[in-house]
Amino acid sequence: MAPDDLLSIIGSTDPTAINRRITNIYQNCKTLIFSSTGMIGGMIAEENEQFDFVQKVKPDGKVVEFMNYVDEEMLDSLWKLTKEGVYT
Repeated sequence: MAPDDLLSIIGSTDPTAINRRITNIYQNCKTLIFSSTGMIGGMIAEENEQFDFVQKVKPDGKVVEFMNYVDEEMLDSLWKLTKEGVYT
């Protein structure tokens, strides 16, 4: 990630601004899904495939902190979706 991209993400107070640079953070992720209440509820891939998080992420505090929660929820949600697909 270029330093200018990183500074624009860290320096923003608007959580939705992360979507402008999301492809630099997650490969093949086109956008994060924000609800009307501002919660992050899932991701959309470049091919328009979409999945919802099991638990929505509240984008509070520093970008680095809530993006760590997004990362954890992405992994947890994909694990649960995969498990459901295999065992049901």
